[in-house]
Amino acid sequence: MSIKLEGNWNKGLAFDVHTLSSTYLGPNEFGHDQWESTRSEIGELLYLLKYRADASSIPKIVNLLDKWQLG
Repeated sequence: MSIKLEGNWNKGLAFDVHTLSSTYLGPNEFGHDQWESTRSEIGELLYLLKYRADASSIPKIVNLLDKWQLG
């Protein structure tokens, strides 16, 4: 699946949504807002890579993109 994105660039594509749902849980003991989020498969992998520095998600992301036959 890919979705063509319009904007001030040469070409843009979105391959999936990141977050499927998100529920506000309220602030934690430090006053920071907390959320319970359900992510798509690739959304979870990207979250792990970006926010948890989990480089093991990279081959899984590549495999998903390959499975979607994006070349």
